[in-house]
Amino acid sequence: MNWIQSILSVLKGVKDSTALFDYKRILQEVLVSILVSVLVWAILKPFKIEDDTNSRLLSIALTTQRKLDSLNFQEKLHKQQAQIDSLNRVIILQHENDSLRSNARLSKLDVIRAINKYITSSSKTEGRSQ
Repeated sequence: MNWIQSILSVLKGVKDSTALFDYKRILQEVLVSILVSVLVWAILKPFKIEDDTNSRLLSIALTTQRKLDSLNFQEKLHKQQAQIDSLNRVIILQHENDSLRSNARLSKLDVIRAINKYITSSSKTEGRSQ
């Protein structure tokens, strides 16, 4: 208890100090900062979370974040695939419309010739591949 009284007497300090560099004032501020640090440490010590708890919480947070990132990526991928499928359907419809427009100008005889030409050319390519 004697050291507490000596600290308190130093903390009271000299009130009428006119010196530019007062050692007692510096000592007073150092002691106050040490006392505040000890007081804060004593107050916060019961609330300290153990390191293994921190690591478990960090592991859980990282796992959750990974799952969320995976779900977000899968959602973006699904949206992009849906857009690609939609564009492919538009392209196929455009080809069909172009084919119908092209075939609309042909007579029945020209259509039969085109079909025969296609059949003979495809049978020649099948014969070469075998």
